[in-house]
Amino acid sequence: MLDEQKKHEFEKRVDMLALSLALKPNDKNFDQNDDYKLLISTYIKMLEQDQDDFFIDRNSKQNIIRSLERTKAYFDFTEENQLRASLEKLVNDDPTDFMLFPMVVPLSEDINVYQHLMGFVVYKKEHDFTVLTVDKMTKYYEDNIVYQIIPNQRIKELSTLLFEERYDFKLEKFYLLECLTKLSTHTEPIEEIVMNDQTVGNCVVASLDASVNYSPLS
Repeated sequence: MLDEQKKHEFEKRVDMLALSLALKPNDKNFDQNDDYKLLISTYIKMLEQDQDDFFIDRNSKQNIIRSLERTKAYFDFTEENQLRASLEKLVNDDPTDFMLFPMVVPLSEDINVYQHLMGFVVYKKEHDFTVLTVDKMTKYYEDNIVYQIIPNQRIKELSTLLFEERYDFKLEKFYLLECLTKLSTHTEPIEEIVMNDQTVGNCVVASLDASVNYSPLS
């Protein structure tokens, strides 16, 4: 049984690599909580085994791993207050302390129409929350990365939105993005970052991969 599980995980990792490199579309429904936990575990293992500081500066490694572990835990949360508690623990003005959120963003109110997935990075700056929206396909914004400032006092609204949209997203075009805009006091693109176009239907991995690469530490 254990060998079968290891074989299944190995096949999943190979699929994730192919998706990340845009070698194939998402033809195996890779978008479940366990899939994302496996993907994040792969990032963590890569960092732990990196002895030459190839991926990240040595001084930041443990903090980044802690942020990824916190992100992985999110996929097991059963109540909104668990997510809120994690957001409250983010260290102010520390770019190595963040959470990642791969989220479905409907492009239509027809469930049969392709649903897009974007990455969101949340960290604290000047005691408020900064949310980075990362989208290689620029479906909503004209830029690949846009940041928004959400006041600390709106943490419950933010955590409720991110929790509910993860498990039961509202089938309304760009609903999540419009809600974030309503919560925010400032929205601004990061124009100097331009990503390569997404050429295959691999957003389920590409969104999270891009979010890791363009987290506030980068």
